[in-house]
Amino acid sequence: MSSKRRRGDHAEEHENHERWAVSYADMMTVLVALFIVLYAMSTVDQAKFEEPAPVARRGFRQRLRQRHPGHARRA
Repeated sequence: MSSKRRRGDHAEEHENHERWAVSYADMMTVLVALFIVLYAMSTVDQAKFEEPAPVARRGFRQRLRQRHPGHARRA
């Protein structure tokens, strides 16, 4: 056998002992994003929230009437 082949058989691969850090960093990124979204959802401007409400209400009523045409209309 050639010396190159023998060296290839005994060569040890470098093992990465810090691969947990990548998973940890990914999890921390997801958690930070989650808390940012939760915070953004917790501060609701009441005027901005009420503005599209009537439009959405009408839209849902129309869909309800389309699906169940026999039901009476509620205010």
